[in-house]
Amino acid sequence: MKKFLTVLAISLSGVAVASDHGMRQADAHEHGSHSLEIATEKNEVLMVYKGPIADFHDVEDLIENPSESSAKKLLGKLVKVNAEAQCVPEHAHLSVKSIEKDHEGHKGHHGYENHSDDHHEHEKHHGHDKHHNDDQHVTEGGHKDVILEAHLECQDINALKRISVNAFETLDELQSLDVDLVTNKGAQELLLNRNNTVITF
Repeated sequence: MKKFLTVLAISLSGVAVASDHGMRQADAHEHGSHSLEIATEKNEVLMVYKGPIADFHDVEDLIENPSESSAKKLLGKLVKVNAEAQCVPEHAHLSVKSIEKDHEGHKGHHGYENHSDDHHEHEKHHGHDKHHNDDQHVTEGGHKDVILEAHLECQDINALKRISVNAFETLDELQSLDVDLVTNKGAQELLLNRNNTVITF
């Protein structure tokens, strides 16, 4: 799993660096806008789905107690591979990670990290501590991403023709999905919305 994650990261890094689309993914933490990275190799498919935690209130029960079981259940609610490929999730991992932001609300250069003690002290100094206590759920939703990683094994990878994105039906808040797709045919970038919910190979 770790080896395949590395392959995905290397494959997608060129796409992200070479395009404005990739730069938007690196910088954005916008409610209603999620990302999906997909890579195929031999009979394997790896997916990494990411979005702000506030958009996942429809599946809050799965997010609150992350496990491999809940990760696989969430995967089934977000995407569906065409049945002919006979793809089965061998491994799935669900996590929630904090995003470090600067004072203007943008993500910091260090990416996904927990807030430091100095940052909290700075907020207390400016009187923001009460606001965090009064509206903890909303604040946390603005600072955290749900990340779902899944490794699928397919009996017939050549039959993999489409992936339907059920996330638009499952998550009421979802409006757009940035997709980075890497296969033996090359790399593609797609932008899906509620009127366009299918990834074709």
